[in-house]
Amino acid sequence: MPTVNDPNGVWNSTVNVPVSSCTDPIQVPAANTTVTEAGTNLYVSSLTATTNGNSSGNPIPLTNAIVSDSTTAGTAVVTISPSLNPSIQTDVNYTDNVVQFKTCKAAWNTSTDGVQPGGSSTLYTSTTQ
Repeated sequence: MPTVNDPNGVWNSTVNVPVSSCTDPIQVPAANTTVTEAGTNLYVSSLTATTNGNSSGNPIPLTNAIVSDSTTAGTAVVTISPSLNPSIQTDVNYTDNVVQFKTCKAAWNTSTDGVQPGGSSTLYTSTTQ
């Protein structure tokens, strides 16, 4: 769930964004704005932000709007340009690298596999690198 914050602490907005979806436009003051993906166990693999307007509110080709970012923290500081034109917007895109993982252990069949080694349970440790 991304949180959008004014770096001066004047306002903030928390929105729930399902996977493969976008929010409706969020009105924010024109300034550098911090967007943070909330939660723990973040797996942000990339952050992009583009704008299609300039500081005069005029349309321009898509331009990188990221001032700074951290995939580890799930945070991007982006430039929001002023505009009265509702078609001028800044889009922030998160790509999360999450896969399903499971560990299985089959029952030992002593009649076909012989004596069971190591007892009936095993502790598995997984480490993300």
